[in-house]
Amino acid sequence: MFDEDQADGEPPRKRSRGRQEGHSTHPVWEVLIYHKDSNDSHCTISGCTGKVPKKHTYNCMSHLKTHHKEVHDKILQDLESRKDPKPAEKLKPSILNGVKMSGRALQVHCIRLVSQHGLSFKSLDYAALQAILRPMIEAMPASERVTISSRSIPPKICDMASAIRAKIMGELDGKMVSIKVDGCSKNSRYFLGTNVQYILSRKIVIRTLAVEELFISTTAANLKAQICHILKMYRIPIKNVVSFTSDNGANYILACKLMDEDSEDSCCDSPWADAEIELLHDEFHIQSIRCAAHTLELSIGDALKENFEIKPLLDKVRKLANFLKNETNVRQLKENEKSLPTTDVVTRWGSTYDMLASVSKLRTFIEISLNVSNKDRSQYFLDDDEWDALDSTLDDLLPARQATTQLQHKNLTLGDFYAVWMELQMKLEKKKTPLSTSLVKAMTERSRSVNYRDARKGERLSALFHYPSFNAAVFLDPRYFSLLSPEQISDAKAYLCELWARVQKARGVSVEPEPEETVDEPEELDSEDSSLFEQLLASKNKGRFPDGEVAAANKNTIRALLDEYDRTTKPLPRKTDVLEYWEKRRRVSPELHELALIVLAIPATEVSVERLFSSLKFILRPQRFNLQGSNVDHILVLHANSELVEEYANEVMVLEKLPNPERSSSSSSASSCSSGSL
Repeated sequence: MFDEDQADGEPPRKRSRGRQEGHSTHPVWEVLIYHKDSNDSHCTISGCTGKVPKKHTYNCMSHLKTHHKEVHDKILQDLESRKDPKPAEKLKPSILNGVKMSGRALQVHCIRLVSQHGLSFKSLDYAALQAILRPMIEAMPASERVTISSRSIPPKICDMASAIRAKIMGELDGKMVSIKVDGCSKNSRYFLGTNVQYILSRKIVIRTLAVEELFISTTAANLKAQICHILKMYRIPIKNVVSFTSDNGANYILACKLMDEDSEDSCCDSPWADAEIELLHDEFHIQSIRCAAHTLELSIGDALKENFEIKPLLDKVRKLANFLKNETNVRQLKENEKSLPTTDVVTRWGSTYDMLASVSKLRTFIEISLNVSNKDRSQYFLDDDEWDALDSTLDDLLPARQATTQLQHKNLTLGDFYAVWMELQMKLEKKKTPLSTSLVKAMTERSRSVNYRDARKGERLSALFHYPSFNAAVFLDPRYFSLLSPEQISDAKAYLCELWARVQKARGVSVEPEPEETVDEPEELDSEDSSLFEQLLASKNKGRFPDGEVAAANKNTIRALLDEYDRTTKPLPRKTDVLEYWEKRRRVSPELHELALIVLAIPATEVSVERLFSSLKFILRPQRFNLQGSNVDHILVLHANSELVEEYANEVMVLEKLPNPERSSSSSSASSCSSGSL
């Protein structure tokens, strides 16, 4: 009899006392399921009907080794990674006077003060801060002492940024990724921000690659060259880029097209770039994706312009909001514990909605309690009809405001975006007001593709939905795959087969042509969902229950796996974590798991880049506006990748050896300390 947790190749050992059946944590039980009634373990890998007598880990591993070698090897690797490191390799914390601190760690945290908390370099010279740091530095062994000043820290920022970039490169090694790009100008200085998005450890990860200052015109060709330079810096082959998300800026859309068209020009003068561009044209396609949040904002702007009667109302509310913020009225609002109204940024409709809402909440106070002259009352106040129009406008725009917030979610997938967009349209169609009708019309128009006047040039703007990678992402999301038509499902499968061939070729594995897709018969699924969109989703979900058939031929091909997934997968509730779902299928369907992680990471928006530029305004304040472009890049890489910075800070808090107090020199002034390296 073998122990349940006995791995392949280990000799039999006695079962420990108190061991209970069914409590094994061995990863083999993620692939095989033990049935107590029949006293055997069933293999759950697609296409396999194998059974192993009783519940013995060794026998189950033998089954995997014989019939599923790749899964068997992955389990062994998983077991190896679970082993604790050898005691000799464990690091000990550096403890100075009872405080866990080292010279390097002190430098790192001072860098964080500048890069993450916005302190200027000059603040490091403040007498109060030096009074805090000096006793710590003087108590350190001579080998640990460092200098903290406005001159010593800037060079260390470059070193630390390089360390963070190295961590990002390690995460990106061999991954298929999606990039997000946007530009920002601030007082005649122009910066290009680049983010990369992928899935790591069951969550969507966004890393900032660079925020580079440009001293050249932002033409599509120049943007293409700069983006290729950033990719090369992180050793990301262009063939590993799946999608390119930007706002609707023509130069950025064309930059993506230039990266994807048949051209003999290389983006960088190097053999690497020439080779990548050749691969780019011959073997794959980078999907240009428009930012969904920006497209919705443009749609709302179109709808507001179409309803001419709204503009005078907005102007009057804006005028009233500014009037309420004068010194006298602010005092009255504060005395009555009322919130101040907000004023909007005309180009950001969300701020306009917030302004309308803030003024609407003050209606009773304005009409009854606010003490103003009759002249001001007649000049600034709204009449009853205008207040009613304000409330009606807020009611029409509320679903769009909620959708805008949902589109800014970090873990938004293309399927989530599709659901938010469709649900918004259904809510607006139900209202049947002039503004809601105009908004539905604008959303429909904005979601379509736009061609160049010269049809030979193709699309100027890609469609917002139903391009190949979009269909693939929705298809591998069981929460929403029922929304796809048979033609879109066929398109998704073809794209995923092409993507799998691309992944395999990058690994040096050849992939044979896939068989034609078959059409399957559906069955019924009941649902009690209440919302309009969920009712639609439930009706589409009908027909997705399995018919029990499994493809007999070509079961090891990716097309057969996709067909089986299409035929046998049941719809998931909308609130299900789709990344957790695929993590549970990692061993059962490793190929589809890998494809799902690629397409589910494709970003629907470039909101993260806009947030990055908000940080740029925080870092590049008037007092620091002359900061060099290279330092801006280093600081923002540290600021935006705060998770990696914190991880790095924890790493430098430990040393391989404790400092030897006997060899420590006596206390000396901090001014004579040598600076340590990061």
